[in-house]
Amino acid sequence: MRLDRPEAASELPVGADMNRVPLTRQQLARIGPRELQLVRGTLRRVANLPEDRGAQLVAEVAETLRTRMEIDALPSPDRLAFLRNVLTMAERYSRSASR
Repeated sequence: MRLDRPEAASELPVGADMNRVPLTRQQLARIGPRELQLVRGTLRRVANLPEDRGAQLVAEVAETLRTRMEIDALPSPDRLAFLRNVLTMAERYSRSASR
């Protein structure tokens, strides 16, 4: 049991260019709560990791999501922006799907 109080997780920046990653509803439906948790955790952790380890982590998570969503290739070499955009779009999709 932890007795210390870790600082609150920082807010995640929202992807500015929402149309950068064109995803279908079928692709977004392949992203479940566990994948969203993985992306959120990665985006929060990457700022506190050494640059080489952060880049490796982002690359692994982006590749995992690309495979899971059956995307042939990442739309941009910026994997961090890809993860932010996927997170934002998946959250929007899950809110609209639950209505």
